[in-house]
Amino acid sequence: MPEVDLPNNTSQREGYSESWKVEYEQVSNNFRMLAETRFKLLALVPTLTGSAVYLLSKMTAGQQGADYAMVGFLSVLGFLATMGITFYDQRNSELYNLLVKRAREMERLLIPPMKNFEGRIRASRFLFGCARMKHDTGLALIYAPVLGAWFFPLVDALLLGNHRSATTAMYISLLSSLTVGALFFEEFMRLDRQKR
Repeated sequence: MPEVDLPNNTSQREGYSESWKVEYEQVSNNFRMLAETRFKLLALVPTLTGSAVYLLSKMTAGQQGADYAMVGFLSVLGFLATMGITFYDQRNSELYNLLVKRAREMERLLIPPMKNFEGRIRASRFLFGCARMKHDTGLALIYAPVLGAWFFPLVDALLLGNHRSATTAMYISLLSSLTVGALFFEEFMRLDRQKR
């Protein structure tokens, strides 16, 4: 969005004020819509993923003749769907930040001036004094484990389908799930550092 030139005198600003108010309201509405969408996704995705991963894992647990191919296929589909939602949410974050920037510009122009977006402070809380508690870190802590979780039933089905012991399959599946989750977490944090 292009920068808005601030008129030099108050009378010029008052002439534009109504159209700026309309634009400001639209920006605020879009901001609220993106925030609402994010909260709905954050409520649904981990809950549905946890339930699906549990059910898929139960399909292979100690059952002779379990349909390992179906469990693997559904795990891959679940992972890809969750990855798609993660892509959507990452783009949502970019649009969210653009709307905040535009709203701050508009607040300088309005008469009387507004401070809803200009007053947003930088995240200043640190967990145990070292991890900054902010939106992007929270999103990484949610989406990374969810993406990693899909690897538990997938790897479990692959190993059990190749006649590995249930104990070995469980430990390797758990390790792969944790590793994938950690890799995604690090990547999300890298993207956040790159943005700044």
